[in-house]
Amino acid sequence: MAAARFMIVQGVFVRDVPVPEWPGAGGATVRSDPRTQAGWTTWRLVGPNQRELGRSARVFPNVAACIADATTVTASLDTAVMALSARMTQWTWELTVGGELVAVASRLYQRQRECEYNSRVFLVTAPSAQPPSMYVVPQPRLDVELGATTE
Repeated sequence: MAAARFMIVQGVFVRDVPVPEWPGAGGATVRSDPRTQAGWTTWRLVGPNQRELGRSARVFPNVAACIADATTVTASLDTAVMALSARMTQWTWELTVGGELVAVASRLYQRQRECEYNSRVFLVTAPSAQPPSMYVVPQPRLDVELGATTE
């Protein structure tokens, strides 16, 4: 049986907005800073069935910083604080360590109990997940993302 794993996601900023959108519906969209202007890297946790369980709330300038963050978050779960919140009619979760937002739900949930369950699955699965070092998702192609044509 496959194991849960951290996956690396790479992207770029287009007009100060992350492509792909990050972290997405589960959290506030990150904005570029001088360290990530050329591109960014982040992580997401997927279960053995390849369903996404949660994702980083932040982006990083390189793969090494991203891997270090995933390792730090995993090691800090015993002191982490999980908070659920309602957004209009849907629910999400956020994980903080030392008062800093480190991970968010990858999507919004229709019911509070679904959100609670999935936040617990993240907390239980993350410690045994394979580290992200071998799993890199290619950077998006800007010509495809922006609908540009090449001649």
